[in-house]
Amino acid sequence: MRAEIRQILQQHDQRAKEAREDDVPYNFLHNKKIKRIYLPRGQVDQLSRDQLFVINDDGIYHLVNKEIADKISARDPSRLIAAKSDPAEDMDEFYKKFEVPDDLDW
Repeated sequence: MRAEIRQILQQHDQRAKEAREDDVPYNFLHNKKIKRIYLPRGQVDQLSRDQLFVINDDGIYHLVNKEIADKISARDPSRLIAAKSDPAEDMDEFYKKFEVPDDLDW
């Protein structure tokens, strides 16, 4: 199955093979560690809109579209790096347990 996943990644990887001068950093969490890859701004935008996904291939990160990410995830879910999470949603959940006083003045 590992060879099958590698073949899919080689055929469908959308990440440029060489870095370009105008690439920007994209940070993501993998195994509780922050990882950074450099990508064109367009791909960073696609990642933020869930049009591209990061796939781990033994420490080498690939970008694939949703269809390919679903295929790989069906074969080995551990390879899919979680898509973006909305920090605002996380914060809302955290702060729901706190009451805001009615007489609060700014």
